[in-house]
Amino acid sequence: AVAFIGFRHEGAAGTPLGAPAFHAGSAISRGRGEEQRLDRNTYERETGERTAGPRSRAELEAEVRRLEQLARAMDSLFALPGTSFRIGLDGIIGLIPGVGDAASAGIALYLVYAAHRIGAPKTLIARMLWNVGIDTVAGSVPLVGDVFDFAFKANRRNMDLLRQHLRERGLTE
Repeated sequence: AVAFIGFRHEGAAGTPLGAPAFHAGSAISRGRGEEQRLDRNTYERETGERTAGPRSRAELEAEVRRLEQLARAMDSLFALPGTSFRIGLDGIIGLIPGVGDAASAGIALYLVYAAHRIGAPKTLIARMLWNVGIDTVAGSVPLVGDVFDFAFKANRRNMDLLRQHLRERGLTE
């Protein structure tokens, strides 16, 4: 039997339903009273199952940094001169009637999908989707929604939630 370090999720893209996701990059195989560390590649080769998410802690941290950069670009890329207020591409793209809010929602949903691939639990995904929903619905209201897009930073909120979750589980620092 193989016990996995990290947590499990089911139905991630590229994995059979019930297949474990590796988050710490290893598993423990218990046999004959000894523990043997297996990396993700060895597990996939020996079982024929594909697993989702980053392959090691370093890859997980690199993926989270990449997602944080995207969230920063969308929500707080530019500082307004003379203020501490920051705006991002989300608010700027949202100024384009119709397609702007849809494009911003698509990028925000990509961040949620990436959190799912990393192995975030359903409750965290639901909270992230709630933030995206608020941002999308409120942002689609003419004029008031454009101001809201600049003020409500759903992507940064979602990355804060993901980072906190990973920190609590000891998967990142």
